[in-house]
Amino acid sequence: MRRFSALMALFILSVIPVDSAEPPADSLSSYQGVLVISREELEEYNIHTLDDILRLVPGVSTWRAGPPGAAAGFSVDGRDLRGVMLLLNGEPFMEPYTYDQLSRFIPLSRLERIEIYYNGSPFISGVVSTNAAINVVIEEGGREAPDVEIDFTFGSSNRRARRAWFATPKAHITAVIAYDEYLQDEFESYIENPYFKLGKYDSRTVLTELIFAPDPERAAIFSFHRFDDTYLGTHYSTIEDVRHEGYETKLGLQLNGLYISLGQRVIEMSKRYFRTSALDLEGNVRWAGSVRGVGSRLFFTASRSEFENVMWGERYDPSIHRIEGGASLTGRARFGLSWQAGIYAGEHSEIGDYLGGEAGVSLGGTFAPRLQLARRIRVPTVNELFQPESLLASDGSVYLTGGNCLLEPELSNELSVGARLGPAADLEFFMRDEKRRITGVDGTFETRDGGDVTGVRGRVIRNGLIYGIKYGVSFSAEYFGQRSEYSYGIPEYRGLGGIVLRRNFFKSTETLSIRYDAELIGARSWGGVDLGRYMLHDLSASMTLLGARIVFQYKNLLDESYETVPGFLMPGRHYIIGVWWELID
Repeated sequence: MRRFSALMALFILSVIPVDSAEPPADSLSSYQGVLVISREELEEYNIHTLDDILRLVPGVSTWRAGPPGAAAGFSVDGRDLRGVMLLLNGEPFMEPYTYDQLSRFIPLSRLERIEIYYNGSPFISGVVSTNAAINVVIEEGGREAPDVEIDFTFGSSNRRARRAWFATPKAHITAVIAYDEYLQDEFESYIENPYFKLGKYDSRTVLTELIFAPDPERAAIFSFHRFDDTYLGTHYSTIEDVRHEGYETKLGLQLNGLYISLGQRVIEMSKRYFRTSALDLEGNVRWAGSVRGVGSRLFFTASRSEFENVMWGERYDPSIHRIEGGASLTGRARFGLSWQAGIYAGEHSEIGDYLGGEAGVSLGGTFAPRLQLARRIRVPTVNELFQPESLLASDGSVYLTGGNCLLEPELSNELSVGARLGPAADLEFFMRDEKRRITGVDGTFETRDGGDVTGVRGRVIRNGLIYGIKYGVSFSAEYFGQRSEYSYGIPEYRGLGGIVLRRNFFKSTETLSIRYDAELIGARSWGGVDLGRYMLHDLSASMTLLGARIVFQYKNLLDESYETVPGFLMPGRHYIIGVWWELID
């Protein structure tokens, strides 16, 4: 009864801060149940990291062991984080060894929109292990005129971000360069020793693109993405640097509905007793079109990963390759009924063959019900297969779980039922029978029965105009009737809320907006440790003036003390000031 009262109170007082929209025409999705957040909807926030965006998204749970830069991850609808694919313009952007999301290296200066695919599909990414996906879409190429944008933010604990990009005018040949940097000082975050500070962090990315586009249907894109970061200070007795550095080169060819990409990613992670160095090569072919009124999608992916790793003085150099492909059909029947069905398969050098599929139907109109059935697969990661066993170190460093080359792929049978309840409301129920789940048991990864997972998610949106002031009000809530014991940090319930007021002035060329946001998180468990519920309140104001935008945010107004990982306090009350300016247009 207490949790129901808390959710009702949040519903009455506030609303979610994200106005949803249908996927744009060039969105990767051919299904319903997709939430899209545009760049314009994020302009009233100071975005330091991808975490700042995901906090606003219904159905997405995030965790982090301390300040930004610490070990972190996110889940969609309670899935294991390694089954949630992070995509950058539709291409997987994952660390090859653990398959963790490389969210810290997203070039947010070029952000166009965020797409959240709750049901996921290998046809979105070309990778079978896509049980859900978050696609970060950044601008490619230039605009009609030369353009330069800069973005500066500053906040408590010396948090600061500097971002800028330049693009030549859109033409047959276009060049782009973007630079993103984020830095912060240490935080008092470690509960066992509150005077011990951790989290001195700096991160940089540089993205360059060269685009040849003789016409809208044909294009060749070459990109080079360089990134690195350093996180200083852990909870161990001795200060430790954790450093990532690497680069990615990619060549993409777009020919009508055919897309071909070849890519290479090199990334190294190093800390006191552990170093991984990975070379990841991947080729991907995707085609979308129609034959006699029936839509078709095909994908074929081949990849090879080589590693040179050292752990506790022991060297091990695993290598893997995989080949995956799939085909799907979509069409329309009578009475506005749409249908979709697909099958996908793969072959992995260590675990052999695997097979999955999906099917769904939806009905148009105001109510727009939809149903999807799927058999989802997640292939074991390299560390789950090969990582050597490691003992507890004398300085208190935790041991790492040993790999198991006999692991089978994770397997989940899934049902999703949803409906649009009018023009501004949506409701979805989901259920998963997790037949096989990879988890650490007694220091070794093993495949276990994950059991059943059920949940429901809904959202309501309202926009309007009153006395010349535009307003936006919406609310979302999610509830897990049953959570997997292997998915740490998933809340029993979650509510998001906020209200925004906007007013144009100076002949309607400038805008002033004020918004209040709230987030209610229910009880969670993390490896046998129970974490209590908490509620956060944020206030922000923004103003556009003479081509510039100024944003002020005061976050965690009530200075709530909370943890997303046991033992690490998250930031308390703090402020962020940001300035965005378009210099040339």
